[in-house]
Amino acid sequence: MKHEQETARQIVELLNESTQRLDPKVAVRLEDARHAAVARVNAQGAAVAGPAGLTQMFMGYFSQHRIIMPTAMMCGAVLLAFVVTQQFVGQDGYEQGDAFLLASDLPPEAYLDKGFDEWLERTSQF
Repeated sequence: MKHEQETARQIVELLNESTQRLDPKVAVRLEDARHAAVARVNAQGAAVAGPAGLTQMFMGYFSQHRIIMPTAMMCGAVLLAFVVTQQFVGQDGYEQGDAFLLASDLPPEAYLDKGFDEWLERTSQF
């Protein structure tokens, strides 16, 4: 940070020295150009300051983002639809599954046994 400030200070000094050696006609033309540029920026700022300028500024922003806005709106709609459908999907099936597992004749460890599926297939064939 200190090195950057030192470099900026040196640049300012060089520019100040250079402006001292300018021809007075060139200095006047540069000052006139500077005043014209400042006046133009102030005029544009005044045009945007009113309610119509504010609307124009936002419309310019949205017209530049014609692709981003519909994409963001579509992603928002998909996310909203996902959240809404998750609210309507009942969790009762999971709770009942646990209740049936605990109320069954077999202990819960039997369902975790790898040979249980084979035993179940053999006994269901009869």
